[in-house]
Amino acid sequence: MAFLRTLLFVLVFAACAREQPHPVKVVSLDEMMATLFSKEGKPANPMLVNFWATWCSPCVAELPDLLMATSAPAASGLELQTVSFDLMVPEISAAAAQTNVLDYLQNQQQNFPVLIFDEDDYEGINKAFNLPGPIPVTLAFDKNGQEVGRIEGSASLKEFQELVNLVLRTSPGVF
Repeated sequence: MAFLRTLLFVLVFAACAREQPHPVKVVSLDEMMATLFSKEGKPANPMLVNFWATWCSPCVAELPDLLMATSAPAASGLELQTVSFDLMVPEISAAAAQTNVLDYLQNQQQNFPVLIFDEDDYEGINKAFNLPGPIPVTLAFDKNGQEVGRIEGSASLKEFQELVNLVLRTSPGVF
């Protein structure tokens, strides 16, 4: 079983490596909300949003499982968006944070969209998403923009698959 999981992991990331790179943008809370949700407060499709940082060991440890769960054929039509807290480190510039994220993606041969949160006050983002403070956190939104599930802390492949299944079940008629 472990061999099959490893093989699937390698195949998924080999395919990702050939894709066009996703954007890595530095954004304010307002810009992030506009990227994630339409004016009506709805995403284009059901969506998972993962809050992480390159300096967060549990965050980077769970990313392969998150990517595997969201790239499975059953997750077709589900969007993955990530929000990096790399600018939380004192005295790091936006350009340096963007370079850190891009270097991480290249070194890990991973390809997923990243919004780097850039505001001095993390209370605004914590309040907007009811975040507990520590990362990683993964939120699931249905096609109407309603949060339907969350994982606070590190998650396994099975937990991510359950979250994907939950968001797809709560978004009938999308797929």
